[in-house]
Amino acid sequence: MNENENPGSRVGQIQANDLDEGDNAQIIYKILATESKRNDRKSMNILEKFKIDPQTGIITTLSSFDRETQDLYTFQVLAEDKLDTTKRDTTTIIVKIEDVNDNKPILAQSEYAFSIEEGLFGATKIGTFKATDADSEANGIFTYRLFPNESGEIKDDEYYNQFWELSNQYNSQFTYNQFYVNPTTGELQVTSQLNREEKSSYVFKVCVNDNGKPKAKISCSPVYIKVLVQSILF
Repeated sequence: MNENENPGSRVGQIQANDLDEGDNAQIIYKILATESKRNDRKSMNILEKFKIDPQTGIITTLSSFDRETQDLYTFQVLAEDKLDTTKRDTTTIIVKIEDVNDNKPILAQSEYAFSIEEGLFGATKIGTFKATDADSEANGIFTYRLFPNESGEIKDDEYYNQFWELSNQYNSQFTYNQFYVNPTTGELQVTSQLNREEKSSYVFKVCVNDNGKPKAKISCSPVYIKVLVQSILF
């Protein structure tokens, strides 16, 4: 089942068979095990998370689940004869919590500042952007892009998300001005020689997208580039 589903969501149904007929064939279902180990090795009461209908065997949830806290629950269900409780059997239930894209990627720095000498050739590495995401698999695979922000005006991430969706149509925004970001590695490069006399600084945004489904999430940080006077060797 997916994480973040509302309490009362159906997990599944247990069905036991009894060869007797009528009242003698009535079966009562119970959750037997009361503890399940969490990811942090602490025990929790499984009866706080799940319940079973004693007549139908339908298992439902009593709370919502966060996969990043715990992704697997294991417990036992007992099926016993209603008229003779010595006649019983058990089965093990394993509930896997599937990931949904509920965490946005986080860039390692809230802002980046780099310095680069003027006159350096294109494809010179300036630095690397790094991001993390608590989600798993496809919900935590990053793509990096650059967006203008010369004015330094503060815009929230949703503002840039509009441009991201537009740039998806053209597979663009890996370059801005004379800078390029590798969309996969996050490495920032200068694409051509900079001239400090023409422009001594640059400001733009780096944004990272987690490619999550059904809706990707985005996070952005400002980037400040200072162009230094070229070193002269004698």
